[in-house]
Amino acid sequence: MRTDIGTALLGALAARQRLRLGQTLRRVCIAAALFLVALVLAVIALVLLAWSGFYLLLPKLGPAGAALVVGLIVLGLAAVVALFGALAGRKPRRRPVVAPASAAGAGLEGMVAGLGLSAAKAAPKVALAALVAGIAVGALPLLGGRKRD
Repeated sequence: MRTDIGTALLGALAARQRLRLGQTLRRVCIAAALFLVALVLAVIALVLLAWSGFYLLLPKLGPAGAALVVGLIVLGLAAVVALFGALAGRKPRRRPVVAPASAAGAGLEGMVAGLGLSAAKAAPKVALAALVAGIAVGALPLLGGRKRD
């Protein structure tokens, strides 16, 4: 009698878990399919942007220069995405607790803080995004084709 109740409870629990697993698997498959569609659309958009950028730069730089600039921009974007992928795949490391530097800022920590690199050390992804944005903003006047006097 006790084993019949136990078997029935285990059977009901297994059926419930199969139902949950089926629902979760269905949601994951739908999410993966939507992600794949979004990825295809993003690749198409990147190709169209590169194509339009090439034609935008063609009168100013010629075919070789326009292809070079567009290729370098796409290569830089690929490098940033690869870097984010490499950082996302790593396990977070445990950092040892460091005692605060002296008031004079002696040692390596004081030197790094003096150079203004402490923010880059604390948040490397934000620092990388700021670096890429700075390079893009710095390159805009070069790509703008201002007339020289």
